[in-house]
Amino acid sequence: MNLICVDDEPLILDDLVSICKEVEYVSSVKSFSKSKDALDFVMDPKNEVNVAILDIDMPEITGLELAKRMKAVRPQIDVVFLTGFSEFAVDAFKVRASGYLLKPVNKDDLAEELAVIQKRENFGVFVRTFGNFDLIVNGKNVNFKWSKTKEFFAYLVDRRGASVSRKELAAVIFMDKEYTRSNQVYITRIVQNLEETLAEYGVEKLFVRGENSYAVDVTMFRCDVYDFLDGDEVAKKKFNGEYLSQYSWAEEKAAQLASQL
Repeated sequence: MNLICVDDEPLILDDLVSICKEVEYVSSVKSFSKSKDALDFVMDPKNEVNVAILDIDMPEITGLELAKRMKAVRPQIDVVFLTGFSEFAVDAFKVRASGYLLKPVNKDDLAEELAVIQKRENFGVFVRTFGNFDLIVNGKNVNFKWSKTKEFFAYLVDRRGASVSRKELAAVIFMDKEYTRSNQVYITRIVQNLEETLAEYGVEKLFVRGENSYAVDVTMFRCDVYDFLDGDEVAKKKFNGEYLSQYSWAEEKAAQLASQL
């Protein structure tokens, strides 16, 4: 994980960089006391930046404005705001910040914020819902051996972390057919097949299995429709009106998305 830290107070900036370097999965940390220098660094495509920790109260270009400009260039950069005032948290989340830290920063709070980001980015997992559905791990499409397993997972992605019961899944998978014993057995086999498929690609933690419910862990992957719903302008430009095109149950959602353009 490559970080940049931006703060106009030298002592705070030095302390922040030192704390960042103590987090085990942080690969590099660059520090800037001026917003413009940080923006120039991020805009250079040669520089890899995963996370920007920004002081909100900066001269000339505020941290909030800096975050907006950074995301205009790199929409997927994670921003964590640094502030002495908790009331700035509302403004922070308006620019889709990943979180915020109150000064003075301590290692545990910083590590917790970075852990959430690391958890999501760790496997390089992306879910594509615009057009046909695909799960992509480290640049490769996951091969679902059963089409119903793929549809099952697509439906969980559509629910964005909300739990789904076996009966609800059966209604979707079997198109409102009677919830028979054979359908229940088939759902069990689909669940097993999904777990085996995800494990084959090393991303079994994407799937959350309860006693009689199923969900996906949305912190473990990026998804185009989630970005769209969160207001990402790049994601909106990529949406061409098609959403999970191979599944009839997604047609209503596709219309809802189109209405937001």
